[in-house]
Amino acid sequence: MRPKIQTNLILSCISFMFLLMEESSAKLVESKELHTSHLNKLQSVTVANSDEDFDNNLPSIIRAVAGTTAYLSCKPKASRNKTVSWVRHRDLHVLTVGHFTYTTDVRFGAHYGQSAGDWSLQIKSVQPRDSGLYDCQIGTQPPKSFSVRLQVYVPRSVIAGGSTDIHVQEGSTINITCTVYDSVQPPAFFFWYHDGQVIHFNNDRQERRMSLLENDITVSSLSIRQAVMSDSGNYTCQPANSDKATVRLHILKGEEPAAMQRSSANYPLLFPLTYLWLHLLFRNYL
Repeated sequence: MRPKIQTNLILSCISFMFLLMEESSAKLVESKELHTSHLNKLQSVTVANSDEDFDNNLPSIIRAVAGTTAYLSCKPKASRNKTVSWVRHRDLHVLTVGHFTYTTDVRFGAHYGQSAGDWSLQIKSVQPRDSGLYDCQIGTQPPKSFSVRLQVYVPRSVIAGGSTDIHVQEGSTINITCTVYDSVQPPAFFFWYHDGQVIHFNNDRQERRMSLLENDITVSSLSIRQAVMSDSGNYTCQPANSDKATVRLHILKGEEPAAMQRSSANYPLLFPLTYLWLHLLFRNYL
């Protein structure tokens, strides 16, 4: 009787194992189907980002100077009766839905151009931390989106020469060049100051030139002919969209700076002293 019971027990265990294997296999198939379905949805979203959904004539890259207002625009081709949202890509934060704003940052807002049919995300006083992708989404299934990349630049001003002091001889021509990098657009104005006072360029000795180079570089040059002692002092360039840069000008009356005099005075002694030192060092080996 015992062998029969053992046989039945073994058969029951085998049946239970097959049942578990079938259930596990069914769950695996279901998991694969769900994964495939999820991938298909993602692919459908990707496919939805095509020319058929949005007006691609609008820029997908917006460049702005820190502190200004940036506008990111999208124009869905079939947005009638559809909700348009703006989402910050890096943290998936929903910023606006329709005309409503869903962030405590008061710099953000949505605007709809009824005549053009475009939705704009307005960001006031943009900062470098605002740089990145922003998605304009239509409330469809699956969602359709148009991405706009915001690039925020901080212009900087540099006076050529790399020194805070300039020395020129009396009667010579003074040339001071101020370069603004990452200006995105030419500055609306560009002032020069002498000891804190605006230079009005109302005499024949003073001249100002400004030029726009490639790669967002603006250059302004100050030229003063027949330098006189009263031209000495601090000269500052102040672009509209950048910090100021300052250099101090020294007018020399027929002499060099003391530092230059000391440096040049040492040159005649340099080579004799070097020769004497080498002679004393190696005389035992000669």
